[in-house]
Amino acid sequence: GYGFCWGRDGALIAAALQDYHHAGAVAILDFFLSTAQPHEEMPDARYLKQRHQTCGLPAPGWGDQFDETGSILWSYANYRKRFKDEADLNRCREQILPLVDFLYGIVDPELFLFRPTIDLWEERFGYHLYSQLACLHGLKEGLKLLDEKTRTQRYPDAPGLLKSVHTAIESHFLLNGLALRSILRPQSPISQSFEAWRDEMLDGATSQPQPHLAAYGMNRENLEIFRKLFERGFRPDFVPDIANLALIYPFDGLDLPPQAVGKNIAHLDRFLLEPQSGLHYRYAWDPYIGGNAWVLATLWLGISETLNGRPESGKRRLETARRAANGLGLLPEQVDTDCRPCWIQPLCWSHAFYLALSRLLKTERK
Repeated sequence: GYGFCWGRDGALIAAALQDYHHAGAVAILDFFLSTAQPHEEMPDARYLKQRHQTCGLPAPGWGDQFDETGSILWSYANYRKRFKDEADLNRCREQILPLVDFLYGIVDPELFLFRPTIDLWEERFGYHLYSQLACLHGLKEGLKLLDEKTRTQRYPDAPGLLKSVHTAIESHFLLNGLALRSILRPQSPISQSFEAWRDEMLDGATSQPQPHLAAYGMNRENLEIFRKLFERGFRPDFVPDIANLALIYPFDGLDLPPQAVGKNIAHLDRFLLEPQSGLHYRYAWDPYIGGNAWVLATLWLGISETLNGRPESGKRRLETARRAANGLGLLPEQVDTDCRPCWIQPLCWSHAFYLALSRLLKTERK
């Protein structure tokens, strides 16, 4: 069998199981908390490696993904809030304190963004909307679990810091109400000036329109936010990515009005739909394993639509995803244009989002 597991997947699976009061949720979270490793720059802090073997040891990897630590801390804190166990609270605080230390310590004091990392798809290095939201919510919810004395003495600047990070994420990752997936470090050093890059982007969005760029309503003023990061060797990536829906689910962190939420959903549905299967790509122009649709992408879209007041669309996405299951009801990672599995099956993350959407639709009917 496949011998690796990921903290992010574990966090989202545990979140779905919590809705059904399943005992497996806390077992998953405890497993990943026990795998946290010391960080070489912060000896008191601990964080999750990219992936782990099922025995708990770190597995071979190719870089850190900070969203894993944030996601696990967020999911664990939500579990503790929902299923209170005062007798176990001290042990819980001892477990999460080094992870809170880590997330607190990787906030850039100038940008107020969490440090650059590899994205959730394990492909690109930079600042990513999903990673930023996972770290922000992990830190925010983890701090709430600590006792007041520890929180105020160890993290006296936490309220102001969290507010600054929230503002920085909004200003860097929302352009005209539309989410940006990443600010990346290109494989080759940037050789052009910021002004030349800005003019190139404006040209791609206006005089020679590329539809996915035109949707952002770019102008000289709203591109100025990227100057400082550009000078550090990073530049924005406007590729439509289903992970941008993290600002709706699971984190719902930027308090977008329904109109802006709908705009992001429509943008991703437009550019990521594979019309023959009715499922969606994880991001536009995805080359992985031939570039197939992912079941979890369609379920993620359905969750977001349901949360934005469109349960009929969510129901349709659930039914489409169900067609990808085999005779045992197992959902795959990817499908071909005929909705046949063409890669890993089952993928527990697909099942987690299926459960989450089913639960939402059941709640909507009440």
